[in-house]
Amino acid sequence: MNRFVYALAGLALALAACTTVPPGAPADLWERAWPEIRWTYDRLALERDGICTQPRMEAVTRVEEVERTPERVVLRLSYWFRDVGYEDDDWIVAGTFRRCEGFAERTFAIDPRTGRVLAMGGPQRAPRDLSPR
Repeated sequence: MNRFVYALAGLALALAACTTVPPGAPADLWERAWPEIRWTYDRLALERDGICTQPRMEAVTRVEEVERTPERVVLRLSYWFRDVGYEDDDWIVAGTFRRCEGFAERTFAIDPRTGRVLAMGGPQRAPRDLSPR
């Protein structure tokens, strides 16, 4: 069973890495928004009810446009994350996955004119300024 799960996860990551624009992403916005999405996630996200405090978005596997207005576009991303704060020997029972890596989903509100992230849904660290770097 473990090998099957690893193979499936590896296939999903390989497919996500093969394309510049993930499945479902609005091509007109993705290339501008992706660096900001990743930067915002890396600075603010928590995963697994706050257990994983330094997650990194490794690969986006699916994007769904939830809402579009002239002021904002809301995207729901499915992605694979890995927490860089945990050591390699931090395994859960049976060693299926490390406790702080896996698939997750979040929403991002983005300014369609600039690609700037306006808000991120899901568990977060204390709010910080989201002004450009």
